[in-house]
Amino acid sequence: NHAIELLGDGAFRSDGEVYVPLFIWKTTQFQSWYENIKKAGNRLDEAKLLSHITFKNKFTFAYIIKAKIWVADEQRHKENEFVFSRTDISSVVAYYRKGKDTKIVLVKEFRSPVNNPSGFVYELPGGSASKDGVDPRFNAQQEMVEEVGVMIEDLKRFEFVGKRQLMATCSTHQSHVYKVELNDYEYQILLSHAKNKTVFGEEGSSEKTYVEIKSISELKGTYIDYSMLGMIFEATSL
Repeated sequence: NHAIELLGDGAFRSDGEVYVPLFIWKTTQFQSWYENIKKAGNRLDEAKLLSHITFKNKFTFAYIIKAKIWVADEQRHKENEFVFSRTDISSVVAYYRKGKDTKIVLVKEFRSPVNNPSGFVYELPGGSASKDGVDPRFNAQQEMVEEVGVMIEDLKRFEFVGKRQLMATCSTHQSHVYKVELNDYEYQILLSHAKNKTVFGEEGSSEKTYVEIKSISELKGTYIDYSMLGMIFEATSL
């Protein structure tokens, strides 16, 4: 009876779908990935949950499964890879134009997977919400406050650029990219934060972020990764 109570209404699944635990099945990130698996004509035949991160509010942030997938176009199974999935993120290309020069706001932060000699990652302000149903544009606004200390009240200023997968060979998650042009006042605040090395980040977590400002021409000389470069150049070339 307790098990049935926990399951609630459950979810109807068949064939290889039955290998997916219910709490994974119900996540937005799983359904987004699985819907595209089916649209491509492929089929999930087996799955094994290897690991997951679930918060105290029962929100599943990330998981890893080993999947056996029938690839329709090639008439074969692919079963030697794991699928890492986390919640989608919002990324903000915040830029300031003066004449021909365009400045880009970056976040400097220590992240454990960092693989460059500086010991820090350099990325766009961004991240994911800790619950379902958050508007990606609103999330972008909140990430700007959290990571670089600037509140842009008018959500309409966050212009949607696009949504793409960031690491298609490893992770299913996608980035909702927005661009916002900074005014003089906002830019001066950010310059001050960068000069003073002001620390930002999510309160109550181990996140520590710092503001970095670079011109477009300086980006190649930083340790910013290719996914970030792609988002910046798409946003600034539109």
